[in-house]
Amino acid sequence: MACPIRSKASEVINQYAGSYIFLTVNKDLSRYEGDSIWKSLSSVRNGKVFEQQEDQYWYFDPIAFVGQAEELADMIIQRNKENASQK
Repeated sequence: MACPIRSKASEVINQYAGSYIFLTVNKDLSRYEGDSIWKSLSSVRNGKVFEQQEDQYWYFDPIAFVGQAEELADMIIQRNKENASQK
């Protein structure tokens, strides 16, 4: 099975970034937050970046997928509520 993880240079990240960005991290976003390319992404400007702790997303079994999907949906709903209340 091929590895689903890919690295991209920050200069081309805007070609791959969607309306939402989900980052699997083992640390905080401090290495990204100060980057001008990162800050220029619409999903970053609109508060639609989500950090997922690396150890919670290692698993690929059906039960893990369901839990991960539910967690992602909850993250989106909560962030949309937060963003709506700031307007």
